[in-house]
Amino acid sequence: MGCISSKHTTVTRAPSIVKYDSLQIQKDTSTQEQQNTRFIENCMIVWFVDPAATPEKETVLAHLRHIVCTLRIYTDQDACVTFMTNICEEKIFLIIPSGMNSFVERIRYLRQIEKIYIFDGRSNNINQEIFRLNLSTLCEQLRQDVELCELDYINITATPPLTSNSDSTKQTAEFLYAQLMKELLCRFKLDDNVQNIFLNFCRQHYAHDNEQLSTIADFEQNYRPEKALVWLNRSCFISRMLHRAQRAREVDVLHKMGFFMKHMHIQISNVYEQTFALTQNPVVVYRGKTMLNNEFEILVKNNCGGLLSCSTFLITSVDKNIAMNFLRRRIATHADRIAILFEIHADPMKHNTTSPFASLDNIDLNEESENGKVCFTLSVIFRIESVEKTDEQSMNNMWTVKLTLIDDHDPHVHHLIEPLRSNDVYANPIFHLGKLHITMGDYDRAEEFYHKILADMSVLNRPHRLSLMQKGLGSIFMYKGEHNKAIGHLHEALKVSLSYLPSDHPDLASIYTMIGSCYSHMDNYVLALDNYKRAMQLMQNNIQSVNQQSVDDLHSCIVHFSELLEHQR
Repeated sequence: MGCISSKHTTVTRAPSIVKYDSLQIQKDTSTQEQQNTRFIENCMIVWFVDPAATPEKETVLAHLRHIVCTLRIYTDQDACVTFMTNICEEKIFLIIPSGMNSFVERIRYLRQIEKIYIFDGRSNNINQEIFRLNLSTLCEQLRQDVELCELDYINITATPPLTSNSDSTKQTAEFLYAQLMKELLCRFKLDDNVQNIFLNFCRQHYAHDNEQLSTIADFEQNYRPEKALVWLNRSCFISRMLHRAQRAREVDVLHKMGFFMKHMHIQISNVYEQTFALTQNPVVVYRGKTMLNNEFEILVKNNCGGLLSCSTFLITSVDKNIAMNFLRRRIATHADRIAILFEIHADPMKHNTTSPFASLDNIDLNEESENGKVCFTLSVIFRIESVEKTDEQSMNNMWTVKLTLIDDHDPHVHHLIEPLRSNDVYANPIFHLGKLHITMGDYDRAEEFYHKILADMSVLNRPHRLSLMQKGLGSIFMYKGEHNKAIGHLHEALKVSLSYLPSDHPDLASIYTMIGSCYSHMDNYVLALDNYKRAMQLMQNNIQSVNQQSVDDLHSCIVHFSELLEHQR
């Protein structure tokens, strides 16, 4: 595995699905229902059942539910293909009956399908891509495969060296997104009720999984901040949800889990101070990961000297063989991927107040735990020192990547992160996270993000935040070319802003400018010019507090559209 041996059997649960305690098959789900489904974990199982066959469905479901908490069951091929095609974030473990070669050919190209299993209740033959299994071997194989997928399915972000001339705006935005989440984590204010809000959210999504409901109750009764690492290392709802939310950048879930992440960071810092900070010996640990070739080329191979970060609490091992064994197992069934061995060097002499790491040895004295694990705090930053091809008999395409943990005062890190430490970012963090989504070009995700945040009472009750969210939605629709929708949100932002700002406040200038830009794209030059002039008047009345380049750009727009209107006359 990547570096650890704890089980991470992860699947997803929709709030409204069939009850599996009866002998029922979920009806093929409509497209609308699929679109409304909220997935909160990385992996899912799709089971296509031959309607003419009569397997012991109840027995099968009972066994599978020990591994996963949700199954998607289909009897219609077209509906099944449609559902899987629409899956973007999750990994699918597909179970089918024998004799479906034509169906396999239809869906084999879908990258979201992690593995296909032929379940006929009899045979145990296994080949490289499709597994033909009976019930007992199916369940055991699924446990192992979901665990391996979970360990491998983490986000890596990177940014090129300062000397690079490459256009990396999107890549840098993705890198900064993870770092901004880390900055906000350190400033997260613990509310007395936040844990209950999170647990109620969990109960809603695990309503049909008695095993996880029991674990949620255990967490509610026995969780303590100093036990956060124990819970991260358990194969249960909290580690699964955290991995998913961090990878998919689901900020509303991360906000609900902020208390746990903060406790994690504090405990890692405390363990670091008690152990590694007292030694002068450098630490070398390992982590295995696989990537598609183009991802490897962009993020790693062509980025030597740049910075790399994992948007999670990264668990590694001092034992190189654990990482190597993980890579061998992954490549055995994913031969098209690049095998990467991350060799991570961390020097405790360079005190890392923002990037601590902790040994997981003996963190839970009540359970046996594998020694040699080292956990880094959220989104630590490494420098890519070298990328070298490795000769490994069992893997044709393996690379060893040497990483060095960056100390707190690295000039490259300071250059990137310092703008995130402004008062405006700290005062309006959610808005700036949304802006980074827009910079990444992920407009649909940004729209979804802002709409989810708009449902939060902490936003609805604060006009300044509400105005920023509406302004953010206006920006998204401007980029998407949907200017009528953009104008609607911008007018709403203006209305909310005027509820707490005077009509001559300079902060209104940017909204008028955006409205003017929308009208200009709609060839309504009269209204475009009118809004540009309003923005200019606000800027001129507060010339000391506005950016001169913004004034110059706006002046150019006014001149341009004045000339267009004059020409039309």
